[in-house]
Amino acid sequence: MKSMLFPQFKTNPITGWQISLPKIGIIPINLHRPIPEGFVVKQARVLRKADRWSVVLTLQSEVSRPEAQPHGEL
Repeated sequence: MKSMLFPQFKTNPITGWQISLPKIGIIPINLHRPIPEGFVVKQARVLRKADRWSVVLTLQSEVSRPEAQPHGEL
């Protein structure tokens, strides 16, 4: 198996230096960047690359985008 997808979480799975994955349990992680305020973990994909495992997190945030302004001649 090269990867496993955990498609949804009821609560934030990251606590300190650990991630809690369903049916696997708590796994220690090396968190490279803190998760910004207002972002929610939506998915986690556990990948096997060469001789190590890594976790890729998908985050979601409610961000307001400005409307696109027309430019050039009409």
